Amino acid sequence: MPPIFELDLVGPLDVFAHPAAKTTAEAQDGGQTYEVIVAGAGEGRTVTGMRGLTLTVGVHYSQISGPIDTLFVISGAAPADISQDTQLCAWLKTISKDARRICSICTGAFVLASAGVLDGRRVATHWAYAKELEANYPSIQVDPDPIWLKDGPIYSSAGATASIDLALSLVEDDIGAKAALDIARMLVVFLKRAGSQNQLSRPLSAQQATTRTPFTDLAAWISENLDKPLNVETLAEQVAMSPRNFARVFHAEIGTTPASFVRRMRIEAARTLLEQTQRGLDDIASRCGFGNDEAMRRAFVEDVGLTPGQYRSSFGGGRLIRR
Repeated sequence: MPPIFELDLVGPLDVFAHPAAKTTAEAQDGGQTYEVIVAGAGEGRTVTGMRGLTLTVGVHYSQISGPIDTLFVISGAAPADISQDTQLCAWLKTISKDARRICSICTGAFVLASAGVLDGRRVATHWAYAKELEANYPSIQVDPDPIWLKDGPIYSSAGATASIDLALSLVEDDIGAKAALDIARMLVVFLKRAGSQNQLSRPLSAQQATTRTPFTDLAAWISENLDKPLNVETLAEQVAMSPRNFARVFHAEIGTTPASFVRRMRIEAARTLLEQTQRGLDDIASRCGFGNDEAMRRAFVEDVGLTPGQYRSSFGGGRLIRR
């Protein structure tokens, strides 16, 4: 639905249309796994982009009446008046009943919500639009944190590169990890970021939460020194404050205690190493400042709901081995 964020479309489009998205048998006979159709909801076959590109799509959505295996819905800046397009909403509600999967990318969630497709579902969207989506559609549960998530046949994601993560995960489900890895390599992206991964890293969250330069620099310093003891006294010294005043101001600026912030950054760093390397659990625990793998295991069970080993089994690709 125009105007669209261009990357939200061309990212997953490149994944599904990639030559690597084939089974071995199909590669031998020149066949394909996915037949990709780009349909527009604007006038004619022209779709305008938010970044200045004008795209020509294959068909208008009204020309599609048959069953759809996987439906991706893509838009641009949050379409506040989408509910007024009754024809599109009716089409989406009808066509989604027989689709195996329905996926919204970024503000595409507003479009599906207007059609009533997301009622009662847990949904992700770009963090910048989460509050607006929640306010406009109280019948859905909006989660602003994950890059993508699944609730039954409904998949939803943040925008931009998160759409590629979601598409790669669907390819892996359909035709295997090797195909998804081959596509990721050709697109020069990591395989794979877990859907549960936060849209904002802890250092970035801290930088957005405060305009105080000392705390912005401190977040970066913490991320580079996770293997060191990071108590209140050490952190306060970095910003030339007394420990008591530092703890008070930090909580007011960041919204959490220094200890909680450091713990969450350590968990995030450990998650990245579990996803992208084959390092041992003891090594990861030491590098991230947990001290030992048992302390890391307790932190993971409490915050993530999985042990580090379970997390690696679910989300680890082990593709990037740093020595």
